[in-house]
Amino acid sequence: MTDTPTPTSPRPRLIALGESMVMITPAGAESLASADELRLHVGGAESNVASHTAALGVYSAWVSAVGADVLGDRVRGSVARHGVDVGWVRTDPDASTGVYFKDPGRGVLYYRYGSAASRMGPPSVENVPLEDAVVVHISGITPALSPSCAALVDAVIDRVAASDATLSFDVNHRAALWRPGEAAAVLLGLARRADIVFVGLDEATTLWGCELADEVRRLIPQPPTLVVKDGAGGCDRVCTDRRHGAGQLRPGDSHRGA
Repeated sequence: MTDTPTPTSPRPRLIALGESMVMITPAGAESLASADELRLHVGGAESNVASHTAALGVYSAWVSAVGADVLGDRVRGSVARHGVDVGWVRTDPDASTGVYFKDPGRGVLYYRYGSAASRMGPPSVENVPLEDAVVVHISGITPALSPSCAALVDAVIDRVAASDATLSFDVNHRAALWRPGEAAAVLLGLARRADIVFVGLDEATTLWGCELADEVRRLIPQPPTLVVKDGAGGCDRVCTDRRHGAGQLRPGDSHRGA
């Protein structure tokens, strides 16, 4: 892989790591089978987090890899326009940028196997100052992409655990990315190693058979903060253990002086 230009500052307050792709959807409310016009967007769970925190005035960086193609340029440029530092996004000349199609009413079609981001591994973060961040954010999507990405997540967690940074983990279960029966144990293990965990109650039910937020908390007692998202109920349940501290992001942490 080749490196992109040097980041604007060595100390982002939030570092989010994961794949972002080009999303292709019908321009109107119709299926891919009949649509004549399509729209291109950029989608990525982790870069979305960085974009939102950057909008709040927090200096945020996104770490990933894209292909040496026009779609990679589009992904990097789109995230950068939200005020996110993309200086640690690497270009892989031997792989393409991931793409997925969203078919209304039918689901999502992924074309990300062998993508640039799926080829990331522990060396991808060797020069990323994870220990200097307040929060490092990852999701359960990344370890599903490839064995090297699973190793990358382990390396990130180990480095953050040995530092003063806080590890934020969103379960983000994507069933299509996992082999049958594999996701539950892996995602549970990762959640138990994090400081802040986000999980949808529907995900917890599918993965671990938990139907109540308290059941999720009993299953995952380790993180100081657990956020159980209940879309059906219209609210989130935040289960915290105030005996432990967690890093906080403040607008004053912005590199832009916002």
